[in-house]
Parts: sequence; structure tokens; C-alpha cells
Amino acid sequence: MERRLGDLSVYYEVDGEGRPILLIHGYSPDHPLMKGCMEAIFDKVGGWKRVYIDLPGMGRTRAQVQKTRLRVAAPRAQRELTARGIPEAAVARS
Repeated sequence: MERRLGDLSVYYEVDGEGRPILLIHGYSPDHPLMKGCMEAIFDKVGGWKRVYIDLPGMGRTRAQVQKTRLRVAAPRAQRELTARGIPEAAVARS
């Protein structure tokens, strides 16, 4: 699913129910790599609502000049989670 965060458009997928966790891939991969690595763990420990995103220029999120810096993207992600009724979430990164 694609979602606009202000003027930034980001692709993400949500799996499961429970405490939210935002899973952020490292440089170069995308959300399927994170899902492939992490779902085996979540199969064993339930109770997590997993949000997998593709960072700008990777996976299904297209590159967006000057919008990819963490100090710009993090507040947008926080506003989006809050708007969806998720006031706080764990964050995992590769």
C-alpha cells in the first residue's frame, strides 16, 4: 500500500495484530528482504503488528530528492503513526 507522508510518498505493508513495530531496512534492500528475515521470528512470538516500509529510492518507493534524510522522514513517520491511532511503536532496523 502506498501512503503520502506530507509531500513524501512511501510504500509499506502491515501484517499481524498487537503492539506495533516499524521495521526499517538498511541501505539497498527493501521490505521483502525484511519480511523474509523477520517473519520467521514473529511466527514464534505473536502479539506484534508489523509495519514494513520501503525507504525512498528502494523497493516500491520511488526516489525523492532531498526527502530521504532521517531528520525529515522520522517526524513524518511519527505523524502518520499518530494519525492511525498508534501513539508509540517499537522500531527495528537492519
